[in-house]
Amino acid sequence: MTEQERVVNHTDRRKRMRPWSFGSGVVGCLLVGMTLVAAQPPPGIPGATMSAGQQYFVRYCSACHGMTGRSDGPAAPALRIPPADLTRIAQRRGGRFPVAEIVAVIDGRTITPICARIS
Repeated sequence: MTEQERVVNHTDRRKRMRPWSFGSGVVGCLLVGMTLVAAQPPPGIPGATMSAGQQYFVRYCSACHGMTGRSDGPAAPALRIPPADLTRIAQRRGGRFPVAEIVAVIDGRTITPICARIS
């Protein structure tokens, strides 16, 4: 193979690789961006100082459970099955607060039947 054939062959190979390298770069940037966005807490509520947990509750739960957790949210009257009164969890469980069960619901490992239909 002559020097000129080698240069042409190398150039052809580089042209064939360009779309793959560009596509790989784009996919890599998208993955990094999605990871950074997913790692951020929800946007804050203007004028209030709340923990991330409170912000999540306000955003995802208060429409049905209400701001105080007493099942008096604005969407509650429209639901066929009323939302649970979160202030009475221990009372409904004989005075014992089921920490592990509640944490599993909050972090998404367990989904309550009504919330599964909503989301």
